[in-house]
Amino acid sequence: MDGLPLNYQLTERGAIYLGAATTTDSYRFYALAGDPPGSAGLVKGTTGSGAPIAVELWSLPVETVAAF
Repeated sequence: MDGLPLNYQLTERGAIYLGAATTTDSYRFYALAGDPPGSAGLVKGTTGSGAPIAVELWSLPVETVAAF
């Protein structure tokens, strides 16, 4: 999300960027239907059924989660 159009949705809610990570090879990346900017979804399958995907880790205050 860092540097992308919807990043403000995290930062306005007090989210703190913790760093980058990579999923295991069990995940697949999907484009979700909807208006631009596009959204993405991750689906976990069995080991080896997907590919490692770069992700970001954010800490979000629990009281702001419902705002999503």
